[in-house]
Amino acid sequence: MGFRFRRTDSSVGLRCACRACGVAFRSSTLEASPMRQLPVPAFLLLIALPSSAATLLVAQDGSGDFLTIGDAVAAASSGDTIDIEGGIYAEEINPSGKDLSLRAADSGDPVTIDGEGARRCLVGASGETLVLTDMRFTDGFTDQDGGCVLLSDAVATFTNCQFDDCEAVDGGGLWLGPAGTVTLTGCTFSACDAESRGGGLHVEGGTATLDGSLLWDNFCGLAGGALAVMDSGGPSSVTVTSSSLQSNFGVGLGEAIWSDSSAPILIDGTQLCDHDAGVEVSGSLTDGGGNSFGEWCCQGDVDWDGDVDGFDVDAMLTAWGNSLISADDREDVARDGDVDVEDLLLLLQNWGMCQ
Repeated sequence: MGFRFRRTDSSVGLRCACRACGVAFRSSTLEASPMRQLPVPAFLLLIALPSSAATLLVAQDGSGDFLTIGDAVAAASSGDTIDIEGGIYAEEINPSGKDLSLRAADSGDPVTIDGEGARRCLVGASGETLVLTDMRFTDGFTDQDGGCVLLSDAVATFTNCQFDDCEAVDGGGLWLGPAGTVTLTGCTFSACDAESRGGGLHVEGGTATLDGSLLWDNFCGLAGGALAVMDSGGPSSVTVTSSSLQSNFGVGLGEAIWSDSSAPILIDGTQLCDHDAGVEVSGSLTDGGGNSFGEWCCQGDVDWDGDVDGFDVDAMLTAWGNSLISADDREDVARDGDVDVEDLLLLLQNWGMCQ
């Protein structure tokens, strides 16, 4: 867009004309140019063109646009992307209704949102749409719901994200409420605790899809060590595909899964293992095929520490020859009711780190 300037009467001041839009104006007034005229609405369109989405960079070393994620979120507009350099960010993220994408600037340099045992890591409860990639949410705490993440009336997609060491009443790792939708692809929930329901994930009137994800070593005090589902606040819909639920624990119902939902949880191509026989699942499931239930996923890991080593051998030898031992006891690797040479051989075959 070019401007043409010419001096007019000194009492009027400087006058300039815009060649592209055909408008002339003086320093104190605006007037139509004789070159060509456009109606006022068209002119307003020319000066108020919509801006494109921006990409903001967060870096703790000062090399980006912002030092904290919260500052970037506050400055962002709906549709923007926030790239985050690796580091530990001790803050709670709340988009407050903005549709945003948040991602690690370099997937090889982890981004950790740390609740420091004092707050959640992420809250989405104002109708926003969120896309989160390559991020870790850890050490979140609340005496309410959603230790790492709370979602209600929001749509969120998590890809290659981790939720660990978080604690809440319901949904130690993530709580999904009415009108909420979450998609989890390649994500991990581990060492999350719920005082009541859903050590890893609790769905209460929302829609959740898990694909290629791992829920491991989560705990609940009442129901659903890994996953709890109920219809309070509206119907729930949950689909679990190509995932693994391992070594979760529940004091009450469903060490892996508990559901009180009217719609059965759809399970497809998923492994449920390292849970006590008979209490692994409580509630209705739809078996989509390719699933395995009631197995030891790390045979020989007697002490549940993630590897098979001399400590497991010691525990097995302590229980050696006990014909009264339950098949639910991990020393009985073969699950045949006693601890003998067969169990020891299976233990040795799995020596080392669990996969």
